Amino acid sequence: MAWKLILFFSILACNAALCQTINVKVLSKEDNQCIPFTYISDNNKNKWFTNEFGEAEIETSSLQDTLHFQSLGFYTNSVSVQTLQAQDTIWLTPKTINLEEVTVSAKRARLKSTSLGIKSRGNEQNNFSGKTYEIKAFYIPNNKKLNGYIQKVNVCISDDGTPSSYFRVHIYDCDPLKFMPGKELTVKNVFMQGSTGNEWLQSNVADQYIKIPINGIFVGIEWLEHSSTEQHKKIIKGKNFRYEIDANGVMIRSIEKPLLNFANSIFIKREGEWIVQSNCDLQAHKDQGVTNLEDWVVSVPCINVEVNYSSKIKEDKEPTPIRRRVRMDEVRYPQRSISELVNSLILATEDNNIEYIAKFLYSLTTEQLNFLDDQLDERDPGSRWREDERSRYMRDLRKLKQSIDNGELIEVEEKLFRVEIGLVTYYFLYHNSLWKMREERSITSWY
Repeated sequence: MAWKLILFFSILACNAALCQTINVKVLSKEDNQCIPFTYISDNNKNKWFTNEFGEAEIETSSLQDTLHFQSLGFYTNSVSVQTLQAQDTIWLTPKTINLEEVTVSAKRARLKSTSLGIKSRGNEQNNFSGKTYEIKAFYIPNNKKLNGYIQKVNVCISDDGTPSSYFRVHIYDCDPLKFMPGKELTVKNVFMQGSTGNEWLQSNVADQYIKIPINGIFVGIEWLEHSSTEQHKKIIKGKNFRYEIDANGVMIRSIEKPLLNFANSIFIKREGEWIVQSNCDLQAHKDQGVTNLEDWVVSVPCINVEVNYSSKIKEDKEPTPIRRRVRMDEVRYPQRSISELVNSLILATEDNNIEYIAKFLYSLTTEQLNFLDDQLDERDPGSRWREDERSRYMRDLRKLKQSIDNGELIEVEEKLFRVEIGLVTYYFLYHNSLWKMREERSITSWY
């Protein structure tokens, strides 16, 4: 029995000898200022973060391992554990902001300023929250078609949770293929911290020269670990929902909005992948058999951005509309991304709604629309779309839907793009903040 105890404690001693604790501090090479909340990882996918003072305590069992230090706006620095035993400070080199696309006129243009997003303080009972180092992103459309740059980000926080806890703000463009956060537009860290709560926090990002895309942005909130951060639980009740919050850090005030107007507007980043937050996932609600979707609401965060702009983006006029009275329905047939457009084309085809497809989902000339209108007039209302035509088109759309994520979006000319999937090329037009299909073989070729 004694030899087993000796062996057991010998193994513990060996493990203790192999497992070492290293204290590091991360500083900017430019000004020696600490870099808070730096991401640290090793080759075995273990990860750590520095605290608000740029300090971290790392446990490692291999002298041959390499640690990678990453922070937004800085070049990654990879250092061996063996090197860290001799030095406890890591310096990161700042990246320079590329100003190639920012042109300065000799004659200063008169700029106007406006806000995009939620400007209300919301409801004190409804709060937007997350767990440590989780990122949630909220979509803000450029529905005013502004041609300008984001100056400030405003976030309204609650007095629930830990108002003094830090959080990081990210700004992403909207992926044109799939309606979701795309490329990150922030080029350096944007940290925010409140005090008592029930207050608007503001961060100036003018020096990052973030141009507001025509199809809008996603503003991401990343919850960070702080010495005062506490876990909190709360039951949230709304008009047609009830859920329990189990979160950390700051809580952002939110406001109830119609689900159909804010469907798929909030995403969560988990294990590097963006997924739609369940309470605003329109398809999930439909799959669960919800029928009265027009009565459902979703809590959206009180976040807005201030934009300086010199002009609004001018759009070409639409061709002469099809003669039938067809009203646009962006709720049933959304077109915010190419993926949404393809889904709407499939749904409109299932609905046998060729007039809607022609008028809103396709980009057709006036001559094409008039030709199609004449052809439809010659057919009975119940047989305007032959079954073989509809079946063939549905088959093509479903193939496109299955492979669209693997396609590459290539800009042909301003607002006109193509996606090559195998030997087939599809053309899409971005017009009036909506995507439309444009093909070599147009819809009018069916007649």
